Amino acid sequence: SGSVVVLGSVTLFALLGVLMASADLGRVVMAQQRAQEVANLAALTAVESRPSQDYGRAFRRIAAAVEPDSSLDQPVTFVPRETIFYVGGNVVPGLGQLPARSEAVTAKTHVEVRLWYLGRLLGRQTASITRQATALRHANGSQQLVD
Repeated sequence: SGSVVVLGSVTLFALLGVLMASADLGRVVMAQQRAQEVANLAALTAVESRPSQDYGRAFRRIAAAVEPDSSLDQPVTFVPRETIFYVGGNVVPGLGQLPARSEAVTAKTHVEVRLWYLGRLLGRQTASITRQATALRHANGSQQLVD
């Protein structure tokens, strides 16, 4: 009967560990998905008009796409200096050389996820997540998410 109590206690602690890990993992996965959605939106928004005609306007479009997320528990942010603009003739990683009169924008987003349980037990208060997306504006004006 003593071994049943020990086995039950070990099982209970293992179950609690799994529950704590799943809570933290769930928060991280949700934040990754949201950061990717915002990166996709930011890149597509930046290529609505030709970014090379007004880079300031493209940055403002990205900021406007990302800003609504700043009120969430895990705000998604972007750093303007990490945004990369490509014009026709440039080589876009994973895509190759852009045709003439085509443009592309790579936007990165970041989110710091506060860990609740297991992460804190292991000495980690937060998890840093970075996601990026690249959108292409073809010469005919059509847009495409390529990354």
